[in-house]
Amino acid sequence: MEQDEDHRAQLDRLRFVQAVAENATQVIALITRARTVDEAVVAVSRLLDVDEVTVMSGLAQFNLLALTGPATERRAELLAEPS
Repeated sequence: MEQDEDHRAQLDRLRFVQAVAENATQVIALITRARTVDEAVVAVSRLLDVDEVTVMSGLAQFNLLALTGPATERRAELLAEPS
């Protein structure tokens, strides 16, 4: 049961990273144009269609190296696996 929750959380994190990767230019633009952190979080949340808590925690921990080619390929492989 706990393993299922951990696996689900890992997949959610991978999906978030993938969404940021697919929309990186827009995400950066929204963040740099925002007047406040809250404004940035709301805007990115709407863009990615995820809740604001996910955006706040996800971006606060975001690893830009996750956007490299090998990391992107591995993420695609993991997301393609049956749950």
